[in-house]
Amino acid sequence: MQRLPRAQAGVAWTHYQIRKARLEAGTPLGPAARQLLAEIETADAHALPRLGAALYRRQHEPDGAAIPAAEWRRLWAAYRARRPARSA
Repeated sequence: MQRLPRAQAGVAWTHYQIRKARLEAGTPLGPAARQLLAEIETADAHALPRLGAALYRRQHEPDGAAIPAAEWRRLWAAYRARRPARSA
């Protein structure tokens, strides 16, 4: 098996990531993830850091595996979109 040159490998990985994101975005969320997404979307801006900590704990609990990794990626993307920018 021959390796791709660095530039071609970068293009291939970029194409893969774009396609993966498009497929994941088209997949409907399960009921638990939909509930968490609603909490993220309706949370007060001052409560977002606390909600982020709760999401992290829930994801790393033994039952956090009940929500697939693709759904967690979408939840974290929604959280990051709502979270205020941190100052340096």
